Amino acid sequence: MIEQNLIALVSHYRRTAGPSDLDWLGYHSEKSEVYQSGLWNVRHVSDLFDPTAVDLLNDHVSSTAPLDHQTGLR
Repeated sequence: MIEQNLIALVSHYRRTAGPSDLDWLGYHSEKSEVYQSGLWNVRHVSDLFDPTAVDLLNDHVSSTAPLDHQTGLR
């Protein structure tokens, strides 16, 4: 649920404005979903975004122990 909703959130598929980088290689893709969404990953680009996914992601992040950047351990 989190993955598909975050893809839907960042996808340009349902927006009128395209990606700002006019040199982006995706504009030359044979897949319309790629150049319409602004993403190479086309799974879930046309899905509607469910805002509860952000709450779910926040719950997962909050329950994850921080990483010690010195040792790489939790």
